[in-house]
Amino acid sequence: MKVFVYFNLRKKVWSVRSVRSGLVIDHKNDIILKDAVFKVSEAGRQRVLRDKRKNVHAGVEGELATDRDINNIINHADLFNVNQARYNPYKYESFVNLEEKPVYKAALAQMYAVPTKIVTYE
Repeated sequence: MKVFVYFNLRKKVWSVRSVRSGLVIDHKNDIILKDAVFKVSEAGRQRVLRDKRKNVHAGVEGELATDRDINNIINHADLFNVNQARYNPYKYESFVNLEEKPVYKAALAQMYAVPTKIVTYE
């Protein structure tokens, strides 16, 4: 199932929204997506900069990972370029890795709520 995942600042979890219906279908502490695409709405980002108030305008879109996908990570982690992704609308126009280079997609994205971080497998 294709979903859009974003960090919910109020609940301190990842909100999972169905791409098909547009409805939030779940809240997760941890989630793994395959064929992840990191998305930022520039209009939403500009609203944040103008109003100095955060809104949902950035997240990760992809397919919910299956147990097989997760096993693939464990068994083939040495084949992936493993990195972390982050986003700050006041500093960056897109998600970036630890070297502050843009991140637009990853084969797998593993997201944790505590501590909040995204690990990418490219």
